[in-house]
Amino acid sequence: MKSIDEQQFQHSWLFLNTHARMLDRRLAEYYFWGGRIKDVREALKSFLNPDGGFGNSIEPDFRLQQSSPMATTIGLQYAREINLPSDDPIVQAAVRYLLTAFDPDQQRWHAVPAQINNVPHAPWWTLDVNTGRCGVEETWANPNAEIVGYLWQYRDLVPQPFLTSVTDVALAELVSVKL
Repeated sequence: MKSIDEQQFQHSWLFLNTHARMLDRRLAEYYFWGGRIKDVREALKSFLNPDGGFGNSIEPDFRLQQSSPMATTIGLQYAREINLPSDDPIVQAAVRYLLTAFDPDQQRWHAVPAQINNVPHAPWWTLDVNTGRCGVEETWANPNAEIVGYLWQYRDLVPQPFLTSVTDVALAELVSVKL
């Protein structure tokens, strides 16, 4: 693996400290300078919406303020990085949001809502109003498989019948993938 020298590291930190979001700066401080989990958590909390989901442009490729399952997976990625437990209110809110955002008729989470088309976003996030899917949703796996993983990680917050049901769907999707 290629490594960087001290000068390159300092230049990287200067760039990060000058241009990155507070959340990413706090995470770098945590990893490299003994920063506090509390500070990362507080920065993460600023992306949380009242409905419990994450939004507020936490996913850098779309500028949606509204919660979405995809943005909530990004929030949970950060929560996992700092090992937030299931009794943390941020995790509890995100799991509650995901449980309510599930579409039982289609047996999936919609990655992003239709409002995505009204904000700046990368092309793969454009929602096709005819199919109700965006470019990253060619298969069921994105973002559904990741969400099922988080529900297993925080399974004490998830009703067992629901967890079993979505796990069965995930396994069926996995088996159906043609390599």
